[in-house]
Amino acid sequence: MVVGRASIGGAGAGSKSGALEIFALRREAEQALGDRFDIRQFHQQVLGDGIVPLQYLRERVQGWIARSRAAK
Repeated sequence: MVVGRASIGGAGAGSKSGALEIFALRREAEQALGDRFDIRQFHQQVLGDGIVPLQYLRERVQGWIARSRAAK
């Protein structure tokens, strides 16, 4: 028997929406920070608190962008 995402209702859609949000946040950070964008710091913001609601993740990343811009 093969057990995968098909047996967990909504898991595929949830994973896809999370991935799309992370891609959007990365584009936003790259545009806002330009040459100062650091993928390692971005990953720390995304992964640092583990599994979190997307709204919290967006607020966390946007806060990091604002702090990074202010620290010119």
